[in-house]
Amino acid sequence: KPIRISTRLFSLLFAGTFVPLFFIHVTILKAVKLSDSSNISLRDILSEVQKTIAMESLIFGGLAIFITFLVLQNLKQPIKEIIRVLTHIRKGNLTERASIYSNDEIGFTGDVVNAMTEELLEKEKMSHSLNLAKEIQQSLLPQEDFYSDSIDITGTSIYCDQTGGDYYDIFNSDKADSNFISTVISDVSGHGISSALLMASLRASLWFRK
Repeated sequence: KPIRISTRLFSLLFAGTFVPLFFIHVTILKAVKLSDSSNISLRDILSEVQKTIAMESLIFGGLAIFITFLVLQNLKQPIKEIIRVLTHIRKGNLTERASIYSNDEIGFTGDVVNAMTEELLEKEKMSHSLNLAKEIQQSLLPQEDFYSDSIDITGTSIYCDQTGGDYYDIFNSDKADSNFISTVISDVSGHGISSALLMASLRASLWFRK
């Protein structure tokens, strides 16, 4: 079960405030009881109480400083680790992961940062694959404009996504005495990989029948 940061801080407040006050209260009660049941002078009792309270103050003051140091380290180290990973992410390095083992909100934040980094890495890989697919698909389109004595044909295709289903091509007859030129313009419904694959299949079919 996660230990909330607020729980830790309230525990620190309790240990550093209420516990010392409780012991001081017990010391005063003992002094009052001692004054009622003995012949010790009030000055001696007050001196003994002062020494006891001073000693308790030193003990609990040192304990409070030690516990505060532990809590600060427990909070500071995970935050520094998260900042380190976020700095790498800002620089484009998505291989770093936050090593946080605290069972609180900061530990949960570290898990979220790691999950976000994994998603960013997957998206980067996907983007790289789509850009590669775009280059391949663009290579399937005519690489040179068509020029002849009677007609000039040029064209271009700009996709709204990395890949798409837009396709055009120009076929010149292989026969030496033929003046026929065939052109094709198509637009596959949708966008993305599925449309690009259908476009590639169409091109392969047309070139096979050419």
